[in-house]
Amino acid sequence: MPFGVDLPENFVPVVLGLMFAAWAGIVTLYVLKRLKNNALMAPIPYISGAFIPYLGHAVYLAGGQPWDTFYKWASGCGWTCRLLILGRDVLYTSEPKLIKRILQTNQRIYRKDLELSYNEFMCILGRGLVTSEDQAWVRGRMLLSHAFRIDILDDIPDIAIRATKRLMNSLEGSKEKKSGSVVCVDLAESFRCLTLQVIAEAVLSFTPEESDAVFPSLYLPIVTECNERVWAPWRKLMFWSSGFRHRAQCLEKLNDFLANVVRQRWQSLQDAKAKGIAPAKHDIFGTCLNYVKEFSEDTVLQLRDDLKTFLLAGHETSAAMLSWAVYELCCRHPEYLEELRREHEAVFVSHGKANGTGSLPSVATL
Repeated sequence: MPFGVDLPENFVPVVLGLMFAAWAGIVTLYVLKRLKNNALMAPIPYISGAFIPYLGHAVYLAGGQPWDTFYKWASGCGWTCRLLILGRDVLYTSEPKLIKRILQTNQRIYRKDLELSYNEFMCILGRGLVTSEDQAWVRGRMLLSHAFRIDILDDIPDIAIRATKRLMNSLEGSKEKKSGSVVCVDLAESFRCLTLQVIAEAVLSFTPEESDAVFPSLYLPIVTECNERVWAPWRKLMFWSSGFRHRAQCLEKLNDFLANVVRQRWQSLQDAKAKGIAPAKHDIFGTCLNYVKEFSEDTVLQLRDDLKTFLLAGHETSAAMLSWAVYELCCRHPEYLEELRREHEAVFVSHGKANGTGSLPSVATL
């Protein structure tokens, strides 16, 4: 043997035996867990076809439209079913009573799936409200409840209308620059920037210029890489790739930027209180910050993660919905586009909605 080390003759068999025993133990625990879950959820209909161990029904979701697949499964078995996805038992339901039990009446007994569902986005969600549990979740919810009241919606329509006008002006500008030729615009990217502007203004009172100066270059690359890792989890091990390095760099800069925003806003709030005047900025984050009793570096990290959670929840699904809606209306179902135009005329034009929301009818009237 090299280095003058003499190993026992049975060394290799022993190592192989230990490796096999460890593997057998893991498989046994997995099988026992599956048997236990099957017994507990036996009354719930099981979707057949999970013929590949561990992967299970994931093979059906890898291509096409997962939401349509889930709808087909659920509609065929009473809207509640169970599946096997990546070695995990998944309960899928569209029953309002069961959803209420999970999210409200008995929410304490249901744990959040940080290892799989949220795993790739933990760098953004961190210790925010979405991922916190138990007392940390209660404290975070109490803090945010001061801001998340019905009157928070008063400013959103005006913010959204201004953002929409900016987008339309930008599209018109692109059209004028290429007069007489086909204009190709990445609407998905435009919608991401648009929704980031809206949420940044509502949460942090950022102007569109301030939002565009930071979030498209720092925040969107992180979200893009996280989405890539959902379907290609091995990317997190590819430390030599440009996407891996770019994500790490953007995440560090974004964390520093938002942490500084938290510190500056806290200092501004304390200065305003000392002078007996109202804070300069009145927004969602300012309302939350006003109820913070103890401020420390741990508080900075908590509020920083809450801000990143706001940004993700505020723009990602909205931008995806807008992109999909445009595709459906313009490419697949143009007949509904005409109906949408008629509703626009009835709501916005007939009520003089060019410069504000004051003349709009109430939600009850609509």
